[in-house]
Amino acid sequence: RDFLLRTSILDRLSAGVVAAVTQNPRARALLESVESRNLFLVPLDDTREWYRYHHLFREFLLGQLKKRQPTVIRDLYQRASQWFAAQGYANEAVTYALESGDFDQAAMLVEQHATRLLNRGQMPGLYHWLRKIPDAVTERRPQLPTLRCWALFHMNRPEEAAQALHQAEEVIRRHREKSSAEGNGELK
Repeated sequence: RDFLLRTSILDRLSAGVVAAVTQNPRARALLESVESRNLFLVPLDDTREWYRYHHLFREFLLGQLKKRQPTVIRDLYQRASQWFAAQGYANEAVTYALESGDFDQAAMLVEQHATRLLNRGQMPGLYHWLRKIPDAVTERRPQLPTLRCWALFHMNRPEEAAQALHQAEEVIRRHREKSSAEGNGELK
């Protein structure tokens, strides 16, 4: 039961991510057991490497997890984010970092993968991530408002892009002032 509850945070499951999230080295065997018992586990590929829970079953499990073990949810999402980031799955890594509330981690991942999204024309996805990062984090990371400006500009939203550009300029100005003051030994 604990295995099912803890893995319900995942949109898709593999032995690797399940082992990382649950911290259980028997993840593959447990997944196979769940599948053999027909517990609403749907294979996503022919090799049976990736699975997902039936969406209604997953919603039920997630509801039970929130009720029974609400204090572990943040850690589960963080572990999922770390595993997906290590495997190069940027979308899942950012999504789970945002779900965990680890906005600094999410911001770092967005910065790392933004160029790829921009080059692929995935502006709405990039903008969606940026909107979820709180202003307090954005104020510390000058690249984020700049990315927001780029995304909005390429989504043909010029007024919002202009506002984002103004915010980017302000954040960059404050960041430079702070760096300059720290470089001169001043305290701010």
